[in-house]
Amino acid sequence: MNFQGFSFLLIHGGQLLNGLAGPTIMSAGPFLSTTWFSPDQRATATAVASLFSYLGGSGSFLVGPLLVPAPNDTKLAAAVSNGAIRDKIQLVMYAELAAIAVLFAAILLYFPSRPPVPPSVAAASQRLSYRSSICRLLREEFLHYSCVVTTKELHFLAVRAL
Repeated sequence: MNFQGFSFLLIHGGQLLNGLAGPTIMSAGPFLSTTWFSPDQRATATAVASLFSYLGGSGSFLVGPLLVPAPNDTKLAAAVSNGAIRDKIQLVMYAELAAIAVLFAAILLYFPSRPPVPPSVAAASQRLSYRSSICRLLREEFLHYSCVVTTKELHFLAVRAL
């Protein structure tokens, strides 16, 4: 397999894993607000969690260009080699990894799974485990029907577009 084919597989594999993780990450804010906040505070807590998710992503788009020079800038082209740019990109990536690792370790060590006193009836209710809820979802006939209909509709649109 040549390098382009291998990079193609890596890119699509990474996108697949990112897509699989998306629903879990996007549901973290509402789950935490249900578990930790009373009903009158949940909307604000969910909005703040969603806002910080987008601010974190946009912050990475601001930090990168500040720390790594543009390779096509004529003033910098003579002064900065491609190796220096590669080193700065690696420095940014490792700095982001370190920040994420420190936050993740702090959450694992400190953050309890539930508050000592549940703030509402919904927070006190027993929930299904992730694995059993996925298995239960896959056994639903409506999901199978929806997948078939969606697949046929996408096929129809693709054939019609050609």
